[in-house]
Amino acid sequence: MSLCFGVLSLLILFPALVDLLNNGLALKPPMGWLSWGYHECQVDCKNTTVRCLDESLIMSVADHLFNDGYIEAGYEYVIIDDCWSEPQRNEFGQLVPDRERFPRGMKFLADYIHSKGLKFGMYTSLGTYTCKGYPGIRDHFDIDSATFASWDVDFLKVDGCFIKADYLNTGYIDLSRTLNKTGRPILYTCSWPYYIQFIENKMLLVGRGLNPTKGIDSFGWLRLQMVVYAMLPAPLLISCNLDAISQKEKELLLNKDLVAINQDMMAVPAQPFAIDPFLTIWVKPHEPKKGNMNPACSFAVVNFHFRDVTIPFFLHKYAVCEPFTRRYSVMDVLNRTFLKNITSREPIHVTVPSSDAVVYTLFPL
Repeated sequence: MSLCFGVLSLLILFPALVDLLNNGLALKPPMGWLSWGYHECQVDCKNTTVRCLDESLIMSVADHLFNDGYIEAGYEYVIIDDCWSEPQRNEFGQLVPDRERFPRGMKFLADYIHSKGLKFGMYTSLGTYTCKGYPGIRDHFDIDSATFASWDVDFLKVDGCFIKADYLNTGYIDLSRTLNKTGRPILYTCSWPYYIQFIENKMLLVGRGLNPTKGIDSFGWLRLQMVVYAMLPAPLLISCNLDAISQKEKELLLNKDLVAINQDMMAVPAQPFAIDPFLTIWVKPHEPKKGNMNPACSFAVVNFHFRDVTIPFFLHKYAVCEPFTRRYSVMDVLNRTFLKNITSREPIHVTVPSSDAVVYTLFPL
């Protein structure tokens, strides 16, 4: 599911038509945990307790983010995706959380999540039904927006199933206005690009093996995914069982140097340079700067070959990171070690494992 930032994308596409709140949201890609990728629409809590989408799961996720260092790394949202509601609205036309799986309601969960210093996210769909057939928001913008605000929702993911493209182009804008009228700062994300252009970005799926191909290291694929997401920069939304991830998976997610590339306030997407059909260098300028003009620059080498590859790269070859100073300090981001100081014309030789990625940051001296 592709997430576009409603606050930002609407400003770009329709600047004269949309009134947006200057509420400080979406200045950086959101980080947190999302239920869909791993738990999806698992509602049978009697027979499938580990992956069941219910109150205890959401509370345990909040506990993990609070206790295990995720907040310190920047992960702040706990987001409930599809399948959280009763199949029908109540007699007043309001959405109702599933009474068995969420017996104390969403305001209780919001209060619990907020007590941990985290933010609470929920899901709806722009159509009459959600993608899994639960009540959608169409024809209920006012009442549902007021409901989400009364539950102290901080993040709203809005899908686009069971509607035509022409309604997408008006409905997402109208809903943004309705949400703004509530007065509550809600980070509004939408699936507009996916349903218009069929562009799909998967979430960070951890602890389940990203590539079933025999002989391929699934952790390498996870590292590759995390690196590309950091360089774009894309939302860093984990979807997994936080009770079951390995120590090295956790260390990757909590790599603050890698996360910092994603969360950089310059917000410049990395530019890809194809070396061959299976090998790409991604180049991204970012903070910190030396003075007011000289940014740091990160290079990610992404290898889709079924063999290890060794290549040199040179800073001066990439105009997106045009060298302003003579010397740089080189950091291996994934291993979190400084290697050496170089000039902009000295090569850095890197070896990238099969189906994996490496990242180096060059800090101006």
